[in-house]
Amino acid sequence: MSYVNLDYLDLVIASALLVINGVLSIRFSLGLERKLLVSALRMIVQLLVVGFLLKGLFSMASPWLTALVALVMVGFAGREIMVRQEHRLRGFWGLGLGTGAIAFAGVGVTMLALGALIRPDPGWTPRYALPLLG
Repeated sequence: MSYVNLDYLDLVIASALLVINGVLSIRFSLGLERKLLVSALRMIVQLLVVGFLLKGLFSMASPWLTALVALVMVGFAGREIMVRQEHRLRGFWGLGLGTGAIAFAGVGVTMLALGALIRPDPGWTPRYALPLLG
């Protein structure tokens, strides 16, 4: 399997696009420059934290740790489904129905892709399983 390696030029291009958006916001008085700056800073912090966590997880390659991270991912996805609903269900149904649906679909597609298409050895390799589930 091949990987796409990002170099500094790729990061400069992505940053330049963000700066262009900020300049356009100032030029046309859109008032988005503060939101863009806060979003960019949040993105940098989140990517650094996730990068360090994934680097450690990939080096350990534990099936139990991979399953735990997958469970946390599904839990956060279920929570996001619940809070974005205009008319929320009460009790277990509020979180359980969305989480169950995303777990069923996400885990099913991930297992199908891992088992039928990618076939990593071992099959639960976090380098493949977690990005597919995400």
